[in-house]
Amino acid sequence: MYNIGVVILNYLAYEETFHCVNDFLKQDRGDRFCLKIIVVDNYSPNDSYKRLCDEFQDIDEVTVTQTNQNIGFARGNNFGYSKLKEYMEPDFTVISNSDIVIKMPNFFDWIIKCHEGYRFAVLGPSIFSVCGNYYQNPVKNYPTSYFFCVIRLLQLYVHKCQYLLLKTVNKRQETYISQWDNVYYQEVQRNLTLHGSLLIFSKGYFTFYQEPFHEQTFLYMEEDLLKLRCDRKKLLMLYEPSFEVLHLQSVSFNQSQANYWAKKYEKINRCIQSHKIYMKELIKQ
Repeated sequence: MYNIGVVILNYLAYEETFHCVNDFLKQDRGDRFCLKIIVVDNYSPNDSYKRLCDEFQDIDEVTVTQTNQNIGFARGNNFGYSKLKEYMEPDFTVISNSDIVIKMPNFFDWIIKCHEGYRFAVLGPSIFSVCGNYYQNPVKNYPTSYFFCVIRLLQLYVHKCQYLLLKTVNKRQETYISQWDNVYYQEVQRNLTLHGSLLIFSKGYFTFYQEPFHEQTFLYMEEDLLKLRCDRKKLLMLYEPSFEVLHLQSVSFNQSQANYWAKKYEKINRCIQSHKIYMKELIKQ
């Protein structure tokens, strides 16, 4: 029997989380798989935690927990993994966004088949963005040139100044979903960066690292730091497209002007913070 652990991080959108959890519960398990799902409410400022507790209180496979503050994507999922370890020693750990939709059956069998064939450390499926109308996996590898990173950091600071002083960016131009010319999504790929909305970690990954993600980021570049980790230990990151999921990737278009600029300012600061952490990790190599 295989122990499969699932960590789902919730923030505000509890209804999406309901559907996501149920998608995992509906997957074929038979006698081969023991399933445990940890739902982490990342200190949502609405009644998400209560609603999630009420929804899943009678389902043994699901445990709902909450952080004591919003600790971001990486730490929130690491927190969920630490809770998962209290219930089982997982053979495979699935980290899923709450807005992932799984329509295909046999997700767990697909994981085992991929591991038997490739012995991956981290696995990613085909991920189709509903809003963006394109395939998100695999992701373009972030450059590992320190010189490039310095230039990119300077660009981010210039970008920040534009927001603070000029506010010249057209709001409408920034509502699109970021994408790239993905020519790799139809075939198996090794050691390309994997999209963070759905990742599967094998037990082998955790022989080198105690938690799924680098702890210091709040949001942005978690996938790039994960790629650095795997490269450093020569761990296989595998993209296997025979299993496809949908990514709803909800985007709000109804922000007030003041709220819009506040959110954009926060985003650029988060990007700068994550970029600095990435540069520090490059130096360690």
